[in-house]
Amino acid sequence: MIAWAVNVGGFGFLIGSLANLIALRLLGDRRAWLSFHVWSLPFLGVVGLLGYLWLFVR
Repeated sequence: MIAWAVNVGGFGFLIGSLANLIALRLLGDRRAWLSFHVWSLPFLGVVGLLGYLWLFVR
């Protein structure tokens, strides 16, 4: 939950935000890295597509 919550600061990838790195480091669970990307990469795709549609299609 911590990693998902701080993902707002850095869309998509773990290195997108220092807050992501700090939160996952404090969490201490090695498997959290995988679950972080399972949530954040689809979110990045959806938001990226919506942003593209909003900027270029309207």
